[in-house]
Parts: sequence; structure tokens; C-alpha cells
Amino acid sequence: MIAATMHLECLFLGSSEIKQCQALIFAVFDTFFSWSDLKSEVYIKFLLRALMKVAGKPIEKNQSLSVNYATQQAVDYLKTISKCVLDIKSAVNLTNLITTISSLQEDNDDDFTEIDSVTVCERFLRRKWYDFKGNEEKGLGVNQQLCKLLESYFTQGGLTVISSSLRTLSEETKELGNDSYLQSFPQFQKSNLNIFIKSACKSLALVVKKGTEGKDHSAHLKVWETTVTCLQDLVTVVKNEDGIVNLRQFLKGCVPVLKLFHLAACQSAPFYSSTKLRPSLKLSRNCKLSRDTFKTSAIIAR
Repeated sequence: MIAATMHLECLFLGSSEIKQCQALIFAVFDTFFSWSDLKSEVYIKFLLRALMKVAGKPIEKNQSLSVNYATQQAVDYLKTISKCVLDIKSAVNLTNLITTISSLQEDNDDDFTEIDSVTVCERFLRRKWYDFKGNEEKGLGVNQQLCKLLESYFTQGGLTVISSSLRTLSEETKELGNDSYLQSFPQFQKSNLNIFIKSACKSLALVVKKGTEGKDHSAHLKVWETTVTCLQDLVTVVKNEDGIVNLRQFLKGCVPVLKLFHLAACQSAPFYSSTKLRPSLKLSRNCKLSRDTFKTSAIIAR
């Protein structure tokens, strides 16, 4: 099975049945590298050999290898073949595999390098997807895969990626036709915009929680200022694409974020009352929908 990885690119040639094996192969390797005992003293050499096999590089005799080096080589190869992925399920599984292998790195070693997997997610999100007959991918199945890609993209990219994506979305939805697609995320249109809102809200809550844990008040403030801007952009999107589905998804999705803010405010009330965060929240009240949205969400949060 490991040897098959060296020839993954050949799977992108041939019949559609062979191409459909991509997703399964990536999923199998993801399960393999998720095994916690791989980094134990008993299996560490096996892990190093497996990673170098994925990278398609031989291990020289008496060559000294570190987990970080082998991990980086494997991820570099997977990034290369990501350009050849033809179906969205394979794209999701490959993204998961890259994330899993990246997590094997030991950050206390000198050769630790932050692996950028955001670019792979972005490549998959900024293209159209077609089935093996050349028809555009649509429906529940592809929306579920898009949701997974978005959540990986947002959680790995953090507030910077979420903020820039929502700002772009708020601009593009101003004149979005019924049958037109977003320019920045061409698989999204009016009919599945709620998927984007759902993923953005869910990821925002996760990123905010991670970004504020164990941090000082100043770091908290920076996180919340950006978060408020993200929520305002989401409100703009909901206003631009006025519909009960989008509004419901936003109200449901922003509740965890508001709960985190409520918790932070209770723990640091004097600090928050003297910062710029209050005027930032006041800006959102200039919009009637925003005022009603926050009021309704606060009721739900209770």
C-alpha cells in the first residue's frame, strides 16, 4: 500500500472508475498516519520509511532522518499532486491527509517548519468542480464536501483568512444574479450561500476560542475587534442576499461566538468597558438588521 503512493499520479489517468479510487486511497493513508503509536520508539523507523515513500524519495544508507524532515518532504509531494486532483471528494481527503501528516511534526526540534496547507484548500475552493462526464457538480453531496473544505481553509488560515474572505463576499453579493456564481469562490451561488455562512460562523467560533485561550487582554482585544468586523460583514451578506435560510444560518451560527464574547466580557469587564471594542459593536447597531440580529442571538444564547 505504501509503495502505491509513489505512483499516485498515475491514478489521474485512465477510466473514471480508476479516478474514483483517489478519495479512498487518500482516506486510507489518512487513517494510517493518524495512528498515535506511529511516533513511539517501536514504530518510529517505520514512520520515517513510510513518509519518505510518500515523498517518493529513497532513504540512503546510514542517512540520518528526523520526523520533521520526512514530514516536510511528504507534504511537499502531496502539494504537488494536489494540482492534478479531479474530484472534490479526493480534494477533501487529500486536504485531511496533508493536515494529519503535518501534525506529526515535533515543534521543539530545530528543523521545525510551519507547513502551509492553506494554499491547497484555497486552490480547491477557487475552482469549479465537474463530474467525470463533464457536468458541473451540484447537490447535497458536493455542498457537504465544500463545507469541509471551507472549514479546513478557515480554521487553518485563522482570522486573517476568514476576515478577507467575508469582506470579499460582502462585496460580491451586492450584485449576485440568480444564476451567477461568486468570482472568488466559483462553486458558490445564491442556492448554496448558506453553506458558506454556516462554515464561516462555525470556523469563526473555533478560531476565536483558540486565539483567546491563555492570552492577555491586549491579544483578546485584537481578536474581538477582528471578530466584530467579520460579524458585520456576515450581516452585510445576509442583507445582500435576503432570505430566511441565510438569516437562520447566521443566527444559529453566531450564537457560539456571542457566548464566547459574553464569557470574555464577564471575566474582564473593566478592561472591555475601557477599550475600543464598545464603539466597534456600536457600529453594527447602525444597521437595523444587525441590531435585530444581535438582539435575537442574545436571546437564543441565554
